[in-house]
Amino acid sequence: MNGPGELGWLTGWAAALVSAMMLTAGDLLTGAQLAAGPIMTLEALPPGQYDYLQVEPNPDGLALPERQDNTLLLHKVGRTVIGVNRRRGMAQLCFRGFAEGNRLLNVTRIFPPYQPDSNWDFQADWLDVSNYQRRERAFTTAEQADLLTCLQVFGR
Repeated sequence: MNGPGELGWLTGWAAALVSAMMLTAGDLLTGAQLAAGPIMTLEALPPGQYDYLQVEPNPDGLALPERQDNTLLLHKVGRTVIGVNRRRGMAQLCFRGFAEGNRLLNVTRIFPPYQPDSNWDFQADWLDVSNYQRRERAFTTAEQADLLTCLQVFGR
């Protein structure tokens, strides 16, 4: 016999209903999360182009992406990620690294003017995209051009 609080005696839809009623507000997904489908790590995403917007929590703990203008545009093949970090009012940083979970590791970064003698640096553990919100949208022409520039830099 199962003790109080255990659902072993319920079957099928009744168990699912009781389990759902026992969830706390923190356990529930928002409508946007449900619409986006399963949450995947950067490493688990299929090859493609991805857009991440940094989210900044306000004092109430709510994420307010519209308050931030730090965007990552990524091109991912396997675990390799090439991208551009776009920040309003700053030079755009090109980078290449490897996805491990939601982290970018072993990242090589280059600052404009994107030449062999430009300022390059290396970061073993640079960024966690868990602090960013992945957006499903088409890149603008300017964003595509920025990402293409970075692909060309690391394709040399």
